[in-house]
Amino acid sequence: MGHGDGTKLPMTPALIAATVILLAGAAVAWPVGWPIAAVVVVFLLTVTLWANRRDDLALRDAAALSAALWILIRLPVVGIWPLPAALALVAVIVLTGPRGTLSRWRKWFRVGTIGPSTRLLCAVIVVLTAVALLVWQQSTDGGLPSTYTGLIDSVPTPVAIAGIFLFLVVNGAVEDSVWSGVLLTAARGTMPAPVAIAVTVLSFGIAHLDGVPNGPIGVVMVIAWGIVLSLLRLRTGGMLATYIAHVLADATIVALLVPSLLSTK
Repeated sequence: MGHGDGTKLPMTPALIAATVILLAGAAVAWPVGWPIAAVVVVFLLTVTLWANRRDDLALRDAAALSAALWILIRLPVVGIWPLPAALALVAVIVLTGPRGTLSRWRKWFRVGTIGPSTRLLCAVIVVLTAVALLVWQQSTDGGLPSTYTGLIDSVPTPVAIAGIFLFLVVNGAVEDSVWSGVLLTAARGTMPAPVAIAVTVLSFGIAHLDGVPNGPIGVVMVIAWGIVLSLLRLRTGGMLATYIAHVLADATIVALLVPSLLSTK
């Protein structure tokens, strides 16, 4: 497993990849203190070095990204989503070599092929997503996490609106790059496609445990949503379709949950 080097891990590459991917979701949802986080980071950095020596660059990127998430999510201000994920992506690019990393990532970070059937599929997905979010909000009285409501309350309305639009533009690109890009690529390098998708979307669901939609019902919804995004990415060979669907889903969340907050400012 270690290719003759001193860095050996007593697990198969597939199990290691699954652990790395699930830890990426846990980084967002599991509010543990620094001592436990430090242990996780050491493990992830060990995997990063091990994967690098095996020339498994996709797994190396995923492990480094997960480690960066565990650190950044716990920092003040920087830890407000999606900033930690965006900065983690940048950190991986910088630390692993911009030219090589960007060259590899271009294999999934591209427009892809979007024909008439894919456009119709996207339209159906957007409608079903809007209905599902509306049902979730009405049945659970779901709302935004306190971090976001506090931010909206603490700034003038124009600033809040500008921040919301920035979130809509950035969040989909960042989350899709993390889960449908870096993590799914690492999973597909060690697992059959169905298993790779299952592990990746489970991580995506775990990350939304305290997000929107939240709670156990929200996690199930996000897992289903993640399966759709992963299939869209594999179907089109790119990220544009998943990004459009993601932005429209986030816009639905904003339309459902934000106006009442702005009206009380």
